[in-house]
Amino acid sequence: MWVRSAMKSKQCKFDRGDKDFPKHVWYESDGQTWYGRCTNSVSGEYKGWLGRSVVKFSIDWDRGIERGDDIDLYAVADFGMEIDDVNVCRFCEGDNRGVRLSVSVYPLAEGIAADWWRIFGGRDEWYSLKKNRGGYAIPDVRLRFDGDGFDVECRPYRYANPPVFFPENRRERLQRSDVENALKDLLTSVLGQVELSSAPESGFRAQWSAVWASLQNPEEASFCEAVGAFGLDPYDVPDNIAEFIEESAELFVGEQLIEFLAGLRASSDRSGILDWVRRSERRPRRK
Repeated sequence: MWVRSAMKSKQCKFDRGDKDFPKHVWYESDGQTWYGRCTNSVSGEYKGWLGRSVVKFSIDWDRGIERGDDIDLYAVADFGMEIDDVNVCRFCEGDNRGVRLSVSVYPLAEGIAADWWRIFGGRDEWYSLKKNRGGYAIPDVRLRFDGDGFDVECRPYRYANPPVFFPENRRERLQRSDVENALKDLLTSVLGQVELSSAPESGFRAQWSAVWASLQNPEEASFCEAVGAFGLDPYDVPDNIAEFIEESAELFVGEQLIEFLAGLRASSDRSGILDWVRRSERRPRRK
């Protein structure tokens, strides 16, 4: 069996998070190439059953703050986040303890909207929500999508200024729909609050509106995810990348296409790889 031969020759790729279960295998012999994606034969998913854990955001807008022309201040809220019913916003600041944060949610929403297709188009790469904190102290929550579901984890993190420590250490396996719906609800809530403001903002409203429109069109959403696999913005994609994706779609479909593109993200010789795939497809098949 070619899978056994591939494993013996170490022609496989392991999930970066655990290194104990092969995710992809490939094997070449006598001009024939095989490629496979490993799943659990019982559950039909990678490694095992996807959990029914959920991620939740809670927002209680601060109605009493003086906002002026600062768009961030329109999105100041009492903010909380739970992973499988565990409050990951629990924090310590000196002798003080807290369970929710008083922060502007605008930078977080703006960053997620800008990176939406990278989050769902990328494969096996951690995406940190903390990168969108906008100067506020928030927990170190990370997402990683592998095409089947999300690994979501919260790592203990200590800020120097302000001296805030988030002690929660949590990791869960979530379904894509649970993460997607939670992020949609978060961004839609922030958009509703931003709409109350006449202050100038940096593009969140336009970006999230574009993403939302694409999500209503499955074909367009698939293209956006394919561009996201390259780490690019589908609404400003270079012509050569768009053409390469269209050519790749003639050889791969669905998840195979996204995996293929994500694997080429750092490659400079993309056209050469497509030529190699085409030559492999034209080779006579072994009987």
